[in-house]
Amino acid sequence: MDNRWQDAEAEPYAKSDLDMRVYTSRLLGSDPDLVLHGGGNTSVKAKQKNIFGEEENILFVKGSGWDLKTIEAPGFSSAKLDILLKLAELPSMSDLDMTRELKASLTEPSGPSPSVEAILHALIPLKFVDHTHTDAVVAISNTPGGEETLKTIYGDSVLILPYEMPGFVLARQVYELTRSLDWNSLEGIILLHHGLFTFSDSAKAAYNAMISLVNKAEEHLKAAGALKKIAEADYVPEQTDFIRLSEARKRVSTLQGFPMLAHWKQDSLSTGYACLENIDSIATRGPVTPDHTLQTKRVAAIFEDDPEPGIASFASEYEAYFERHNSGSLTCLDPAPRFAVWKNKGCVVFGTNANKTRVVSDILDHTIKAVQWGETLGGWQALPEKE
Repeated sequence: MDNRWQDAEAEPYAKSDLDMRVYTSRLLGSDPDLVLHGGGNTSVKAKQKNIFGEEENILFVKGSGWDLKTIEAPGFSSAKLDILLKLAELPSMSDLDMTRELKASLTEPSGPSPSVEAILHALIPLKFVDHTHTDAVVAISNTPGGEETLKTIYGDSVLILPYEMPGFVLARQVYELTRSLDWNSLEGIILLHHGLFTFSDSAKAAYNAMISLVNKAEEHLKAAGALKKIAEADYVPEQTDFIRLSEARKRVSTLQGFPMLAHWKQDSLSTGYACLENIDSIATRGPVTPDHTLQTKRVAAIFEDDPEPGIASFASEYEAYFERHNSGSLTCLDPAPRFAVWKNKGCVVFGTNANKTRVVSDILDHTIKAVQWGETLGGWQALPEKE
C-alpha cells in the first residue's frame, strides 16, 4: 500500500489541527482498500473557547453522512470531550439514549450528527485517531485462526479485540480493556471483523502507522500466496438472459416497493467469482465487515439460470432471519436483495438510483478480492449469525 503523504500538499493544512485532520482524512478516504463510500471515521482533539471565553476540550469527529474522501472542516462534529468521557463510564446505555446524548454534547447543534464511534474516539488519549475498514486486516480476521494470525503478525504492538457492534457496547468494551493501558506501547487497535485504529499526537504519525500496519498484513497475504486475482472467466449473454434479467428487476422492485435499477456485472472477475464451485456457500457467509450491510444487506441472492426462485428464496430467508432476532421492537426492512451471484454468468447489483448501484458494485468488487484472500488462508468466514 502506497503512503500518499506529501509534505508540500500538507503544508497549507498546517495552520490548525482541524485542517490537518481534513488532509489526512482525505488521504485515507482516497484509498478504496482502506475506506469505501462513507466507511471509516477520523477525529482530532483540540481546545475551543465557549461563549464565556472559557477553553473547552473538544472532539472533532467525522459526522454522519460525510465521506472521508471529500470531507471538509464542516463535516466534523464538535463534541465536548469531557461529556463523552463521562458517557463511557456509564454501565449501560441504549442506542437511542446514546444518539440523544451525543447530539446534546455538540457545541454546534446545527452540525452533523457525530459518528456512533465518537465515544470510542474520545477514549483514545492521543490527539489524532484514524479508523479504517482495511481489506487486508479484516480479510485475515475473517478466516479460521484469524486472531492468532494477527497476533503473530503484530505481536504486542497491536491490541486485538473481539467484534462488537459499533455503538455504546463497543465503546464500553474499549473503556474496560484500556483503563490501565500504556497507550505509548501500542501502534494500533484491531477490532476483529471490523477494522483498524491508529493514533498519535501527530497527524502524519497516525497516518503513517495506518499504512505501516496495513502493509504488514499485505506482506503476510503475499507470503501466503493470497494476493492474486480470483479465477477469471467470460460468458457470452443469450437473448433469454436479458428477458430474465428484466423480470428479476421487476420482482426486486416489487419487494423493495420502489423502482430499482439492475446492473449486470459481466467483467471477467465477477464472472469468475460466479463460476466457483462452492459459490453458494461463499456468497452467503457474510460481508467483509458488517459496516457494508448498510449498503448490501447481509448476503447475496443466488441465481440459477432463472433468477426468480433465487429472489423468492432470498426474501423468505431474510424475513425468517429477522423473525429469529426480533425482540419485538424492531421493524423489518424490505426483503429485496441488493446484489446477486448469477451462477456462471456474473453478478447483478440492484439500487434505487445510479449512485447506490455504483456503491454496491464497488463493495462487491472488494468483497470478491477479500474472499479470494480468505479462501487461500483456509476459508472465508463471516460472523456467527447471532452477531
